Amino acid sequence: MIDFNTKLKILVVEDNPGDLLLLEELLFETNISIQEIKNVTLISEAKNILNSYDFDLIFLDLSLADSSGLDSFKDLYSITEKVPIIVLTGLKDSSIAISAIVNGAQDFLVKGEFDAKLLAKTMQYSIERKKNLENLRESNARYDLVVEATHEAVWDWNFAQDDLLWVGKGFNKIFGYEYANTVIPFQFWEECLHPEDKVRVIEKLQTSILNLSNHSWEDEYRFRDINGNYLYVLDRGYTLFDSENNPVRMIGAMQNITAKKLAEEELKKLSLIAKETVNAVIIASKKGEIQWVNEAFTKLSQFTVKESIGSFVQEMIFSEDTDKETISYLLEKVEKDLSFECVLLTRAKDGQNFWMKVLGQPIVDEKGKVLRYFAIGTDITRQKEAEETIINNERRYRALIEKSADGIFLVNKDGQIYDISSTGKEILGYEKDQDSTSKVGIEWIHPDDIEEIKNVIKEVASQIKQSDIQNAAIGCLTGHINGLKLRLIT
Repeated sequence: MIDFNTKLKILVVEDNPGDLLLLEELLFETNISIQEIKNVTLISEAKNILNSYDFDLIFLDLSLADSSGLDSFKDLYSITEKVPIIVLTGLKDSSIAISAIVNGAQDFLVKGEFDAKLLAKTMQYSIERKKNLENLRESNARYDLVVEATHEAVWDWNFAQDDLLWVGKGFNKIFGYEYANTVIPFQFWEECLHPEDKVRVIEKLQTSILNLSNHSWEDEYRFRDINGNYLYVLDRGYTLFDSENNPVRMIGAMQNITAKKLAEEELKKLSLIAKETVNAVIIASKKGEIQWVNEAFTKLSQFTVKESIGSFVQEMIFSEDTDKETISYLLEKVEKDLSFECVLLTRAKDGQNFWMKVLGQPIVDEKGKVLRYFAIGTDITRQKEAEETIINNERRYRALIEKSADGIFLVNKDGQIYDISSTGKEILGYEKDQDSTSKVGIEWIHPDDIEEIKNVIKEVASQIKQSDIQNAAIGCLTGHINGLKLRLIT
């Protein structure tokens, strides 16, 4: 989360004085330490100020005089990928805001629909999430962990070859096909579309690919699994173009929304619950008294139907570890008869905690009066554990590099040092707390050894291997020359 001892520098790209004033008031109500808030009204002004000024967080309005919609986000994101961006949007623009998130925004807020508490939480999660994404981008191992943890089928469509690459095991988990990191003909996807959806989906997809103003595609349809059953999926894709604006690839992900669609169909038939859903479902009064649960809830919570009915949600599955702010958020939403969505740490009957993503909404009568609430909970414990594993791996990596007796230098493809161990600093004559990451690695090499080392670096980089270099001379901060044995590893 945000380090409240560090004052934030915030850029607000907003051309409506009223919206700007309201945002500033809410920012100060959050009690988050803020150093300054700068405001610009145009994307061009934002790009100029970002070239000479560093910010910790950006709020971006999607409707500006010189840019609008998803293009506003893309234009800004192209020059500031490492700064978290929160999109400010109206109710009518929520789909565009979601597309912005798909393309790299951290979150979005609907104007007039958030308070200081939600603003603070959004800021906290956005900054922390962006930090995690940057760490993730630096590690191929983390990428593998995330793909393994996801519940989506990630794909990459090559237009020239007309084939699909299914990334990771998501496609196998959802549909049962033995396609993991496998390229298959695009025709296979077409053949698995439900006959009633096929024409509509393909026409919309083809239209989206040729749309130069909006590179995103999204659709819901039915897709056949290995057993011949059709699952409802939410499929999202993004088209990549070459320098001449010709579409070359589309990347995306398919999400299984069968349970959600079944629930919607059951509700249309005046049935309260989709009995086949794999998610936990609770129907409760506004006070939290449980009136009905499905079988998935009993399996997840370990409470029987008899034990559940008549009990109160907050007493039965909330624990002392459940986030108090999240509980307050739920109570406030229910008090105002509003839908809610949150991630909740809950407790099973045996005392073990598990994480759930909870979606809830009120059930109303013909006059709009709230009769009760129903909530669908998805177990995301494995996803949370995967995120924790990533964090722990980073800590172990840091401990390993600092405890090594060898000098370890991490250098990018341009020869720029971006990390160095304590032993490495000692070799180069730096103090432990002295910054040395701005130096270009090759500058440390003695002139007589540079050509040899460059040749070995090229060889190692081309063959993906490690190599030892004997008798290399390295200059240090004091001007002395050290004779060292160097090992290069790609």
